[in-house]
Amino acid sequence: MLCACLLTISAFPVHADDNPPLPSPTPTSTYQLPYPGMLPDNPLYFLKSFRDNMIGFFIGKPIDKADFMLLQSDKQVSASSMLVSQTKIDLAASAFSQAQDYFDEAIEQTVNAHKQGMNITEMTKKLAEANQKHFQVLDEIDQQLSEADKKKFQKAQNKETDLAKKIKGLKI
Repeated sequence: MLCACLLTISAFPVHADDNPPLPSPTPTSTYQLPYPGMLPDNPLYFLKSFRDNMIGFFIGKPIDKADFMLLQSDKQVSASSMLVSQTKIDLAASAFSQAQDYFDEAIEQTVNAHKQGMNITEMTKKLAEANQKHFQVLDEIDQQLSEADKKKFQKAQNKETDLAKKIKGLKI
């Protein structure tokens, strides 16, 4: 019985694909953004924001704080994408700007962790992957916007480039 199964499996010819898939024009990231939860247009959003600020305040280790700030940044990027799909462009631009502020804080906390002698290799890698994903989301947002609305995200494009430079500076 086992021999019959092996013969059946090996009886099918296997060939290399003559037409390999073409690379996509914009690199896609496998980095997953978290679900943002409550969006900034919710009347109770201030409670979520207060809770998150309190949690961040009580995190002591800089590497843990960097990880938390990155999570907050990722949630804001995800929220921004959802808000664009709901055509709430001004709120989406504001959420993306806040995401970049959280991301900048994550970089600063990573620098602090390095100054304290902590290993930042994994965090630096995570920041680089997140930055690539944020660029990807910005490109997706850009494709959905009118020319007038694209200007609202131009500052975000420039700041994302600056954040990428900061991450490259972390590589030691």
